[in-house]
Amino acid sequence: MNMTVALHIMVALARNHPRRMPSNELARSVGANPVTIRRVVGRLVDGGLVETQPGIGGGVVLARAAANITVDDIHAALGRPAWIKASTKAPYTPCEVSVCMPAVVDRLNGAIDCEAAKVMSRVTLQTLVDEEIA
Repeated sequence: MNMTVALHIMVALARNHPRRMPSNELARSVGANPVTIRRVVGRLVDGGLVETQPGIGGGVVLARAAANITVDDIHAALGRPAWIKASTKAPYTPCEVSVCMPAVVDRLNGAIDCEAAKVMSRVTLQTLVDEEIA
């Protein structure tokens, strides 16, 4: 799941709160397909970060105040996707490096997760809106 897309959606919702934003408007803002937006929004709903309402006048809205949603909350709602993507191919067993690469990637992702969570847990959506959005 794409963290950049989720973060864009959440900042847009925080900036436009309390107005509900339809998925097609979010898709234009992000520059993504509405299906991708709905898929990410579904994860954010499951994470308790947004609420949706179908139909005319419907759309997506934050489930709680932007000051009470951290970037780490968003990352968690997406299932904490890996920062470094592991190969989907089986290791080439005659090569010691190839065999060790899954462990290397796991080790690095673990270290990145630990440090990233420290930063992301201190940054709220409201902070991003206040400091980055004119």
